[in-house]
Amino acid sequence: MNHTFFKYLKVGAIEERWGLYVTSVGYSKVEPNQIYPNEKHPESHDLIWPPGRLLPDYSLLFIARGKGVFGSKENPSSDVEEGTCFFLFPQVWHRYRPDIKRGWEEYWVGFNGYYAQQLMSEGFFNKESPFIHIRLNKDILILFRRLLDAVKESLTGYPQQLAGITLQLLGLIHTVALHKSFDNDPVGRLI
Repeated sequence: MNHTFFKYLKVGAIEERWGLYVTSVGYSKVEPNQIYPNEKHPESHDLIWPPGRLLPDYSLLFIARGKGVFGSKENPSSDVEEGTCFFLFPQVWHRYRPDIKRGWEEYWVGFNGYYAQQLMSEGFFNKESPFIHIRLNKDILILFRRLLDAVKESLTGYPQQLAGITLQLLGLIHTVALHKSFDNDPVGRLI
């Protein structure tokens, strides 16, 4: 896989009517001592460390390797280890970057829509605790690679395929989070 690939998608009326649409998909491998971000993104998504940024959509990031740091309005500074997913919420200030000595490998998907807004407002994922440590989960990696492949191929109807894969990702991450909550509960694990 290349060191960086991303695409920012145009959203039309069909995607909006679908209820969940993808606005960006990407992958980046940042080597130690490499400048981050390692490619130029649209101005609306440019991430500069001191000021941070606001995004118009939700984003889900997965750090597959390496480590770094994350800060947001609700979480001033948190370490991010490999195997961690974290969410960005619309119009919530944030910033993140890899550790300069270790670098990291990241996957992301940006999404929105009325169904996405309903799902995110129901408390399954929240701004106050945006992290879910899932370890190196091969199913998560497969779904992110399917997103990247679908964007690269751009076949007819691919925006709806991206929405479906994103919903599957959210479901899988929620399932992992539920199972982690039973780690210290033997009865919960049996149920």
